[in-house]
Amino acid sequence: MDDELQLIIKSSLALTALLNPLSVTPIFLSITDSSKVKEFKPIAFKATCTVGAVLAISVFLGEYILAFFGISLNSFKMAGGIIIFLMALSMVNAKPPRAKVTQMDLEEAEVNDDEDISIVPLGFPMLAGPGTVSTVIIYSASFSAIWSKPAFVLYCIFLCYLIYISLSFSQKIMNKLGNTGINVITRVMGILLAAMAIEMMVKAIKTMFL
Repeated sequence: MDDELQLIIKSSLALTALLNPLSVTPIFLSITDSSKVKEFKPIAFKATCTVGAVLAISVFLGEYILAFFGISLNSFKMAGGIIIFLMALSMVNAKPPRAKVTQMDLEEAEVNDDEDISIVPLGFPMLAGPGTVSTVIIYSASFSAIWSKPAFVLYCIFLCYLIYISLSFSQKIMNKLGNTGINVITRVMGILLAAMAIEMMVKAIKTMFL
């Protein structure tokens, strides 16, 4: 398989594991009024647009942001790998990653109106958090073909659509899967993510010191 295509597939898998809209479904239901199911779609749409905007900016401008602050890609890989690995450990334990959502985020969401939570904290950082942004910047900065970034953004749009569907029908998903089903999926994603985080850090170390 072509190396560039393989890199895009790997980055897409990592992003899928990180976003994992099913993992935020219980939190989404806890911070919204479950009796107002009709309002789920507008909230989901705003949150999805926020995620899409964050991902697109990270893909096309992330590399330039690193250059502006004088941060090397390998150093960012190490930092990002650590953050992602810690998130993966939380996912393996079926807990919301603290890099994505903190107690303060939850408290803020509970006191705000439903319309307010769609962008912050639901869109950012609950869905598109530091780990997601780091992953997108690291992989997109490694793309060499001119078509790679647009192709990756198209996949990001597809993921945003899945997020929209997941949040819009979160009540039905919870009724079907339950906490146990969502925890199993989250744990599997966490294991996959941990392996990718370690690989990311190992490659950075090899480039820096070998």
